[in-house]
Amino acid sequence: MEDQSLDEIPPTNGNRSVISTRMEIIICSSLFLCQCDTLANNYPYLCNRLRELANWFCIQPLEIHLSRFACRVLCWMFYLSVRVSIFNPDDNCGLTLLDALSRRSDHDRIVQYSKLWLVEIFGSSYPSSDFIQDAEMEPVTTLTHEIFCLISSMLQYGHWRRTQGVRSTSRDLSSAKITAIEANIRRMNAEFGLATATNASARILRLDYGSKSSMDSLDTIRKFNRPILKWLTCYCGFMVS
Repeated sequence: MEDQSLDEIPPTNGNRSVISTRMEIIICSSLFLCQCDTLANNYPYLCNRLRELANWFCIQPLEIHLSRFACRVLCWMFYLSVRVSIFNPDDNCGLTLLDALSRRSDHDRIVQYSKLWLVEIFGSSYPSSDFIQDAEMEPVTTLTHEIFCLISSMLQYGHWRRTQGVRSTSRDLSSAKITAIEANIRRMNAEFGLATATNASARILRLDYGSKSSMDSLDTIRKFNRPILKWLTCYCGFMVS
């Protein structure tokens, strides 16, 4: 996380609103419309909306400057587009919003900025305890984003295989894609193992709930905080991927 204190991060980006530019308005209103489509169980409209948004995002200039809140909303739509692609019965699913982001040079900056959206809104009034939890969640927030990227790459590989068929010329490329996906899975699995050994919140992942020693350990984390819940959610996403 950026090396900033609460006093150094003014609310609403100083004197302007967190939703003020045309791009920020489009991004935030798009999330609202996507949620409406989801509640209405209108997945054809939702898929089309996300696809159009991905195509629109691809033609935006590099190094766009968004508020941290807008970056967070954008990330929420990235993950929504991946979830929709998982359950989309249409075999011709195209570019996801997350794929569009990963191809941009400002990908890392957008993800990094999105982690500080609450601090941007509340500024110095943001509770220090919550700010500390935000800092503690940075590793698992990054890992969660990488898991969505992994799932997206799996979906894109499946779509590529369906379009390529069993052509002999594509076998080497298919093998390379599988190798890259498997390497990412091994890396993430190692990161979870390292986290359970070094991160207090991540230790929840290695508890055996049937043993007495684990029940004693649970006493120390009986009050689940956001980092603990984030690690549990992240690991569940990794296991189902």
